[in-house]
Amino acid sequence: MKYSPWIRSRDLGLLAVLAALSVVRPVDAAAQDKLTVDARGGVAVPASDLADLFDVGPSVGVGLAYRLTSRVSLRLDGDVDILNGASGPGGDGPDMNIYHYNAGVAVNLIGADTRGWNVDVNVGAGASTFDSDSFQVNGTIRDFSETYFTTNGGVRVGYDVSRSLNVFVGGQAYLMVTDDSDTAVFAQINPAADPNGFDTAWTFPITAGVALHL
Repeated sequence: MKYSPWIRSRDLGLLAVLAALSVVRPVDAAAQDKLTVDARGGVAVPASDLADLFDVGPSVGVGLAYRLTSRVSLRLDGDVDILNGASGPGGDGPDMNIYHYNAGVAVNLIGADTRGWNVDVNVGAGASTFDSDSFQVNGTIRDFSETYFTTNGGVRVGYDVSRSLNVFVGGQAYLMVTDDSDTAVFAQINPAADPNGFDTAWTFPITAGVALHL
């Protein structure tokens, strides 16, 4: 039986396409995206001297990441820890919001061949602003509003549920370099505070969130 030149050309073309598909490896769609934005929420755990002054409270944050390589990204992050004043013998302390704004780098530890899973570690630096409610000291109404240098580090475990959407859980550690001459004021409203003030402060936000690959 004879085949027309058109049929032979069609069959050869089909075979070529099938052969190409058999050797080309699918590319992870999310890995092609350069920019990622995320939003997260959870709890902030004060530690060290802050644990004497404030209770665990909510934490919310947003982030922006730019992928340099398949594993390394530059990050910008903003978080706010919303802490309630702890009760002490001297009465209730003021509530405090701590605003963190940091830039840093994140590294995916397990690479792209993980069926959608990612484990990122990050480090960064920036500033944190303490902003308290008003409180009374020796008959004078005042508040605490100071900004300090901050370093941060953390880990995040996420999963790509689709090409554009990732869900994750993670934790951060914020180390703030405070001024003991500023923070000594807290001893006047809560005797649990160090009367000499403190020159470092820690919070640990633990959050879950969603990230969108753009």
